[in-house]
Parts: sequence; structure tokens; C-alpha cells
Amino acid sequence: HRLAVFFRGVNGEFAITPQEAWEAISGLRVPVYEKGYHICDVSGQSLAVGGHVTPDEEKLFKYQDRFGAKMITGLHRADGAVSYLHGPSKIGYDTTIPATAIVPLEPNTVLTPATGFAIGLNAIREEMGILKHKVISGVNGQAGQSIYNLDNDVTTGTGSTTLFDNSRYWLQQALAQANGSGEGGSIPYTLFVQGTADRALPRAEYLTALKNRFAQYF
Repeated sequence: HRLAVFFRGVNGEFAITPQEAWEAISGLRVPVYEKGYHICDVSGQSLAVGGHVTPDEEKLFKYQDRFGAKMITGLHRADGAVSYLHGPSKIGYDTTIPATAIVPLEPNTVLTPATGFAIGLNAIREEMGILKHKVISGVNGQAGQSIYNLDNDVTTGTGSTTLFDNSRYWLQQALAQANGSGEGGSIPYTLFVQGTADRALPRAEYLTALKNRFAQYF
């Protein structure tokens, strides 16, 4: 799967059709998507977690694409607090308490890419004449983290794998809820936003660390 961002002209219209833009950028025909829920974990640091919005912006996003944009509920942090769209960060999940439901995505005062991804992906599909899907999205990142604190290797970074474990546990729970609903689910894409904490790393070192992280992730 490839998600392309199309820039609009000053009048808000595409210079070419979304179908033409897709084929020009990817060289591929529009793919046939799997049915059921699509599950997308958002991980990384900084903008993966999101930015603050005004109360009016928060209200606006609460009512965007209530059909397509979903999240899971019922999860708890290791300290007992309830975990919603944003995961537990370095505290970690209480893995003895499973998710209980799939509900419309409910952004709060911090607007995460999980919101924009689910809403935007279906908006692009709709304009391209592709069937919209229900996208379960959630955030399992933490600000200020090096790539070495986001992997599954206890010998790198601080030695903690909590942030990596959060993503894996959330994915397991989202997939269980999708399958339990009778509609089924798949994980066709992930969204990873990270890099500013490692701006001093040599390019080759960062690329190797990034590839290692995703080799572990998948």
C-alpha cells in the first residue's frame, strides 16, 4: 500500500484526477483492498504523538468520518489508568486487561496523526471511487525518543522495549476486536514518525537502525 498526498490548486481542485495522480506517482493500478477493518498503529516520537489544538478544532475533528475512523477502548496502563486513543508511553499497558470494543475515533486536545490518517485515507479513497473502509487507529509513541528506544533490542538505547511492546500489544488487541466483530481485520499499513531526536546520527547509522526496527516489528 502507498499513500500519496496530492496538492490542490488555489481553487481547491485537482489539476488531474486522483486516479491519474495515483497512477503517475505509484505506477500502479488502484489496489484491491481487503475487506473488514484496516488497522494502523502510529508510533515514533514528537509529531507521532501529536500537537495541541483549540477547543473548536477538537470539536470539529470529533465529528469527522464517524463511519471510517475508529479506535479501541478498554485498555489500561500498567498504573491502572484508562488508555484511550493515545497509548501509555513509557508506563506500558496492563496486558492482563484486554480491549473491549471498537468505537468512533475520539480525538482530544492533542491531535494525533492517527486522526488525520484515518479520515484522510478514506477521503482520498472516496474521491478516487474506492470503497471506504473502517480504519482502527491508535498512537503508541512518545516524545523525544531515539530510534534505539523504539526497537525490540535491550542492548540499544536505554535498554527498555516498552514502546515497542506497546505497539505490538495494541495491534494484537485491535486485531482481536476486529476478528471478534465478525468483520475481520488486517494490518495493511503502519505510520511511523520519528527522527528529530536522532538528527545528529549519521545517515547510514539511522537507516540501519530504522530497518532493524521494522524487521523486528513485522
